Amino acid sequence: MRLALAQINPTVGDFTGNTKLIKEYIERGQTQGADLVIFPELSICGYFPEDLLLREDFLKETQEALEEIISHTQKVDTVVVLGYPKLSGEGFLYNALGVIYKGKLLGEYYKRFLPNYGVFDEYRYFKSGNHLLVLEVGKKPVKVGFLICEDVWHPSLAREYALLGIDLLVVINASPYEVGKFERKLKFVTARSTDGLYYTAYVNLVGGQDSLVFDGRSFVVSPQGKVVKLAKPFEEELLIADIDTSAVVKNRLKDQRVKEATICERVLSEVKTVKVEKGLYQTAEVKEGNYKPPSVEEELFKALVVGIRDYFRKQRFKKAVIGLSGGIDSSLVAVLATEALGRENILGVYMPTVFNSTQSYEDAKRLAQNLGIEFRVIEIEPFFERFESLFQKLFKDWKFDTADENIQARLRANILFYISNKEGYIVLSTSNKSESAVGYTTI
Repeated sequence: MRLALAQINPTVGDFTGNTKLIKEYIERGQTQGADLVIFPELSICGYFPEDLLLREDFLKETQEALEEIISHTQKVDTVVVLGYPKLSGEGFLYNALGVIYKGKLLGEYYKRFLPNYGVFDEYRYFKSGNHLLVLEVGKKPVKVGFLICEDVWHPSLAREYALLGIDLLVVINASPYEVGKFERKLKFVTARSTDGLYYTAYVNLVGGQDSLVFDGRSFVVSPQGKVVKLAKPFEEELLIADIDTSAVVKNRLKDQRVKEATICERVLSEVKTVKVEKGLYQTAEVKEGNYKPPSVEEELFKALVVGIRDYFRKQRFKKAVIGLSGGIDSSLVAVLATEALGRENILGVYMPTVFNSTQSYEDAKRLAQNLGIEFRVIEIEPFFERFESLFQKLFKDWKFDTADENIQARLRANILFYISNKEGYIVLSTSNKSESAVGYTTI
């Protein structure tokens, strides 16, 4: 059986662009002989739409996009698994997964466990589902179960699917990037596969959306706990993975855990089953991949670059202005911005006073030359002197202290925002977290 995991980068609310992207990946999956083309969570509308989910026009456009995609599948011989928000006839909103084949929506699964912590606020919008969905595909049916993101972090549903004897568990996700999260996720998803004795196909979003960054890294793991295929981090990709479901039967004959579990465990959820009769890709050999994790520094660099690039692209911005001081914070931001947006779209501005050294200027200038970005020098001494003369008149017993030192940072911020308004640049902050925490920063 051949799987195609569509690790795509949708934009929240861009139904035209998202639909075009989904149709393109369906065609690519069909061309490569995929039996299933699997898309991430809420891929039609993008993740996370927040209060857009409360707008009728947003849900109407979601439904129209879904219908267009369903119609498109009439031309392909592959099962499509897709995520979207679903408004029920009773007026409840669900985080839904649809199974589509030959122009028909065969069945839907609704997310059971709704996260309401950290960056997540799904309980505010969605109602929990209460059933499992099993797809039987092929003449000698392969049984496929489905979960959505948070569902797989809870062992109960994966266990119920194991008791139903599935061969493959499909998990669609919008799982944001955190340092060290992927390794934890891979470990427990692998544990689900080895405990349930089935393959797991885990497909994740990729790209930046507002304050979130998704790292992708979709993967397929075997019942033996081996990584069959792993997608690239922070890049769009159609990951093709071949699996041998006959190996699932062999493993179950050898391993009695699931059979013995049926003595004391029961499937408590309602189960809905849909069937597709089609020929399946005949896998000659399943080749397991070698997972080589990137360094933490490489991960962070890619995450920051993707976050900047997609924020600008999805907001229709192109150019960034950065205050360069010659120090490490602004230098790092300049490197990230140049990598994300291209050197032709970056402006570095050096804004000295008498307190700045010649070395700071030389460092800032050399950085700009090395990166190939535009470099301007704007003296803020005249502005600073004017402020000082005004404050000396306003405050009795005035003397120069920290308050006056901080005026320099505020003047630089005003100049950067003036350039932003005047020339169409977006200001990138160069403050570090310590400065941001106490409010001691240029902007």
